[in-house]
Amino acid sequence: MEDIIHNSMTNFGTGHIFDGIPDKSLPDKLIPLNLQKLIYAYQHKTASPTPTIFLALMTVLSAVYSSNIDVEGLSGRRIPLNFYGLIMSGTGDGKSSAVSAVLAPVLEFEKKINESYVRNMIDFKAEKIIFNKQQKVLEKRLEKAIENESKGRILLNEKIHEHLQECPKEPISPKILLTDASLRGLRDALVDSGGSNATLLVNPDAAGMINDMLLKYASNFCGAWSGDPINIVQAHVKIYAPHPRLSMLLMVQPELVEDILDNDHKFITSGLAARFFIYNPASLIGQKQKFYEPLNDEQVKTIEEWENYITHALEKNRFYHIAVGDTFQKDVIKLDNDCIKFLKDHNVRLDSYMASEHNEFDDIKWFAVRIVEHSCRIAAHFELFNNPDSRIISFRHLIMAFDLTLSYARSLSHISNPDRPKLSTIIKAQKILSFLLTKKKYYREVVAQNGVSYNVIRMDQFQRNSPVRKKSEYNEALRLLEQHKIISVEDANLPNGMRFVNTTVIYILQDSPYIYKNLEFNPSNF
Repeated sequence: MEDIIHNSMTNFGTGHIFDGIPDKSLPDKLIPLNLQKLIYAYQHKTASPTPTIFLALMTVLSAVYSSNIDVEGLSGRRIPLNFYGLIMSGTGDGKSSAVSAVLAPVLEFEKKINESYVRNMIDFKAEKIIFNKQQKVLEKRLEKAIENESKGRILLNEKIHEHLQECPKEPISPKILLTDASLRGLRDALVDSGGSNATLLVNPDAAGMINDMLLKYASNFCGAWSGDPINIVQAHVKIYAPHPRLSMLLMVQPELVEDILDNDHKFITSGLAARFFIYNPASLIGQKQKFYEPLNDEQVKTIEEWENYITHALEKNRFYHIAVGDTFQKDVIKLDNDCIKFLKDHNVRLDSYMASEHNEFDDIKWFAVRIVEHSCRIAAHFELFNNPDSRIISFRHLIMAFDLTLSYARSLSHISNPDRPKLSTIIKAQKILSFLLTKKKYYREVVAQNGVSYNVIRMDQFQRNSPVRKKSEYNEALRLLEQHKIISVEDANLPNGMRFVNTTVIYILQDSPYIYKNLEFNPSNF
């Protein structure tokens, strides 16, 4: 892989310079400084992992700009700025807090302009009633003229044409955020908005939606990511959106979708997974005391600047659509010559590398073939966040986006490793480990053959009190703990009255808080 990775990131990246807790799956040096600053300001506000905040920011930027701007890809083809993000993390890991905070300016903007939208809808309905009445009058006059073979028919025809051209236009819905993860909700967002607005679908509990909607209509959502038409026909719902601008931010408990990255799962085979950025951020539970202090003035200012930035961009979009009406014509942000040369060169290298034996992307070729396309989208977001009026992607932002996408691909390769324990097994092992370390009333002391004294818990006591009740499930979790040399399940002679009884026990080999942190759900640990 050395021939693919270049040294540019050391020139452009800044490393970890802001106060906060970085995540291994999202290296700071691959994110522009202004975006880093914002991510860590929000981390102090919400105590959330950086990948969660990053995906929230990227999807908001996508919703803001994809209605007006496409990015030029390597082949010169326009690519929509649609962005799909999936956050897989447990309860208490700050998903909802981070997303609510980052999306706050969008919600506030929608609330503000919804008042004028309601007034405009009332005016529209009143004008439509008058228009329909006038049309009926003209139609009756035309019928009489036809019956009487009057020469006035020609004049009435002209008047009807003029009248139809003055038909009132229904105001465009200001909705950007879509929380109704149903076909009806999607139709209302994509069709009833007239196609001018971009839509950001946000779902905090997306396991059902993934199975019931995304996988069922996978080809439509794959096509929508590339800007191809959505065409879904059901008995009660019909959706046709010729130029969808749709982004998604989905959140899910890991154990609910633990097989989603198996190579034979439809999420992979349909092509959907290749279009998502999927993060399993390390939990910050046990470290959140770092964020108990109020935000400092600089962090408050950084968040206020983001909120003003998003509000201004949304206002600009609104005035643009009012001025030009419904249009599918988009502006374009282009790659400069250095960017094109770099991507062409590395696209060839990537292709050659993926054809080699035992390369690190063997299990995720379905994503690796889209590294360049993802890089173009992310680079455009970096560029527009830095300068909303820019229409040329700088080489610096392209390099950072490419390196970030490569880094994500490695993280994805790790969490989709077929030899990696199931997410549910990891979580059950956490629960059992917590039980073993805290239920000291069950401890017995045993001196092993090596002369070392260990705390043990009898297996029958564990079985009666285990937080995981099903035998097959706790056995799997115990094997995982044994594999990591945290416990050992063996027979031991324990005193029972005047005699010793041989019984199965669980040896606790490492009794320290570090064990719990080491076994928390974190892709880098497995």
